[in-house]
Amino acid sequence: MRQKIVNTLRGLGLVSLIDIIRFRYQSFKSSGKNTEFIKMHPNEAFPEPYMIYETFRMSYERYFNSGKETAMELWKEMQPYLDNKSAVKILDWGCGPARVVRHLPKILPQGSEIFGSDYNESYVKWCAAHIPGVIFKDNQLEPPLDFEAGFLDAVYALSIFTHLAEPTHHQWMEEVMRVLKPGGLFYFTTHGAITKENLLPFEKEAFDGEKLVVRANVKEGHRMFVAYHPEQFIRKLVAPYAEVLSFQPGTRQPWGLQQDAWLIRKKS
Repeated sequence: MRQKIVNTLRGLGLVSLIDIIRFRYQSFKSSGKNTEFIKMHPNEAFPEPYMIYETFRMSYERYFNSGKETAMELWKEMQPYLDNKSAVKILDWGCGPARVVRHLPKILPQGSEIFGSDYNESYVKWCAAHIPGVIFKDNQLEPPLDFEAGFLDAVYALSIFTHLAEPTHHQWMEEVMRVLKPGGLFYFTTHGAITKENLLPFEKEAFDGEKLVVRANVKEGHRMFVAYHPEQFIRKLVAPYAEVLSFQPGTRQPWGLQQDAWLIRKKS
């Protein structure tokens, strides 16, 4: 029933309005805990509430702690495939307000070059002004990235393909492969089979037919523009460019439905 209501609101063009109301409610509800957490971390910079809401959850504690955990997990997944390099060049594509990339300077080997990019100019400006040890760049909704071909050892994209239309998937997969060195790594997450329960019957039929399911009626790239990814759709998307090193299907977690995680390596 919930999904039918959401789909009706989407069709009426009211999703953005509902999203703003939801943000204001959650911001009010969590303001006390967020204020206390910020006071306990006077040496850390924290973005404004809507940046937190739009890219994660309305909790500064989860933003900070989960970002650190994710950064450590990313490096643990990638490191065995990076030929024991003492330093790497790595990009957080779609970095948002630096939830993850802010922690990498303390995790990666000394001498690593760390970059963040986003199509939201306000995120990039905030990150550049507040997050040390990372170089931030603008990108647009469509390629290119501001890097030379073969410049990067690794790229990661957390819940980025989940907000893109099908043509944009192909454009960005090709672009990420362009900026990676031969043998370079790309780690990304998608809405996989565990999220099928969020789909309506006709959407489930398309998903089971290995087709990308997209819910639009809002600007592409916005958190309410949502894409759902059958495993075989991703494998076909990746096949011309890279080999799959790891595929971890999402599972049900106490906080919700986990996204699938992919680690691929660019063909030499």
